Amino acid sequence: METEPTMCAETAASSWWRSRAGWCLLGIVLIATGLAPAAEIVVEGGCTLPDAITAANNDAPAGGCPAGSGADVIQLTGDVVLTSVDNNEVGDNGLPVVTTDITIVGGGSTIERDAAAPAFRIFRAHFPGSLALTNVTVANGLANGGGYGPAGGAVSIEQAPLTITDSTLSGNSASTGGAVYVSGGFGATLVNTTVSGNSAGLMGGGLAVIMGDISLVNSTVSGNSAANWGGGMTTLYVSSITLTNTTVTGNSAGNDAGGIYNGGVFATGFVYLSGSILANNAGGNCGGYTFQIEDQGGNLADDTSCPAVPATLTGLDPVLADNGGPTLTHALLPASSAIDNAGACGLPFDQRGFVRDAACDSGSFEFGAVPPIPCADVDEFQARCNPAGTIQARVKMTDRSHSGETVTIGLDGTPNERKIFGSVASFQQPAAGIGPHTVSLDDPPGCVAPVVVNCPVTPDR
Repeated sequence: METEPTMCAETAASSWWRSRAGWCLLGIVLIATGLAPAAEIVVEGGCTLPDAITAANNDAPAGGCPAGSGADVIQLTGDVVLTSVDNNEVGDNGLPVVTTDITIVGGGSTIERDAAAPAFRIFRAHFPGSLALTNVTVANGLANGGGYGPAGGAVSIEQAPLTITDSTLSGNSASTGGAVYVSGGFGATLVNTTVSGNSAGLMGGGLAVIMGDISLVNSTVSGNSAANWGGGMTTLYVSSITLTNTTVTGNSAGNDAGGIYNGGVFATGFVYLSGSILANNAGGNCGGYTFQIEDQGGNLADDTSCPAVPATLTGLDPVLADNGGPTLTHALLPASSAIDNAGACGLPFDQRGFVRDAACDSGSFEFGAVPPIPCADVDEFQARCNPAGTIQARVKMTDRSHSGETVTIGLDGTPNERKIFGSVASFQQPAAGIGPHTVSLDDPPGCVAPVVVNCPVTPDR
């Protein structure tokens, strides 16, 4: 879809007051490009999750679910307990194989295999499909088939993109990739996600990638185990693992590398680390046949098994706990060596969604961080350019409970932090030139749309 911003610019110029209920939404005028619009399928009443996936795959009604259309969003309204095998593609699966672009929005729900059910993994996806999971827990999958033995207890992906955000993968088991198995192609990305308490009979207790790539950002890999290699994760054969402000701790392996096992006999794998923590992994933090690592700065470990990573970590809470946010994390303790160690990491929030400092902490948890102001507490966002050519903006909260906290107002992409006095934060700055300027509420994020204002004159400086 394409958007036409002109109407928004004119509307914003004509009235400077904008409440949360009255944004000028940049992009409300849509021009069709011939792409099929996405459908939202809500799992409720007679519409089950298996039928919703089938409807999305086939763009046709299934069971009590409406037809999908293009890249579909499936919205859960409660927990899903699977009791039987749906299909046996590369092992038994509890849900239909994903063969189109599907996003599942959990809203905090859990998808799990019933403890009394036969063995099966939860999800499988392959080309030309893709799978995205948001704010969901996937639990108790038990793979009984796949490459390198039964693979991917929660998710098995082959030649298809996988994205997991604000989610938890816990209590899943397989021979390879206790929670996630990635084979070839597009790889997987995990953001703000915890992989914990999974197990593998061979390798990759939490995650395994074979001839592919996997990236973890602001995530936690904790308490996973493998009988042989890579308690936390394993990569083999021209594969890569990229960790950005991720914590890998408390994992174990019976043979080598409780944290990350990387490499292979015939080809070399690579690990790229930035602002991450590897600690307390039984069997060593790192290992493998052909272990190559690129330390991109801000990393810490507590042993010397990870080449180039300083073994100077102190002050990591060994307990995976509810420290706020949608997922469990490992907190940093006061005076931890990880505090401010990652520098300007470019991540505004930690795994919990709490605001990071300008100098980020290593790992997924930011010490001393506070949660962002909820969008429900933002009553009004106003912006204008006055006749003298000065841009003014104002954020009004619903009450005075946030007095003394700060918001960030963006002007043409440049952030400006302002303190809330009572219930109001104000900003003003001479315009850099005539014409349109974009004023946005950057923190708290996602609450209101940007406002485009027109300055008829340039102020005297």
